[in-house]
Amino acid sequence: MRRWSHVLVWLVIAVFAAGCPKKGNQDYHAGEKALEVHDYDAAVDYYLKALQAEPNNAAYRIKLNQARFEAGQLHIHQGLKLRDKGDLQGAVSEFQRASVLDPSSIIADQELKKTLDLIAERARTAQEQEQQPVIENGQPTSRAKTAIPRPNQSEDVQRRQSRVRHHRQARGFDRHLRP
Repeated sequence: MRRWSHVLVWLVIAVFAAGCPKKGNQDYHAGEKALEVHDYDAAVDYYLKALQAEPNNAAYRIKLNQARFEAGQLHIHQGLKLRDKGDLQGAVSEFQRASVLDPSSIIADQELKKTLDLIAERARTAQEQEQQPVIENGQPTSRAKTAIPRPNQSEDVQRRQSRVRHHRQARGFDRHLRP
């Protein structure tokens, strides 16, 4: 009788253990569904959760890396579209997101730098135009006197780059710290 009670207890434990779905498995399947509808950002989030639940699962790690690559490529493409339309700030945002999602993407870093250089160039050009004298009523005047002062664009760029570096380090995406 006592032997049967031990067998029954182990059988109940086995049934409950097999019947309870693992959290990582649920997140993994949610990530697959997100990939099917091309929602790569959500897929990355789900795969990260699955990997946190089961850190040694190689399948989760592989899918996470694939989703990161796809999400990075999508944001790079969107950033290029925005830059072509002239929305440099939106493009910077997309390139930063691509760089955070896929830290191995050299293209995202290159496009981010290129766009930040364009912003700085436009700011320099605007500043030079403000300093050129303008002739009004036969008298030379300076545009700088009538222009609305703007914050230093290079400081904005430096702050933005610092935030990206901090975000990457906080999330563990920094390439130099990866094993």
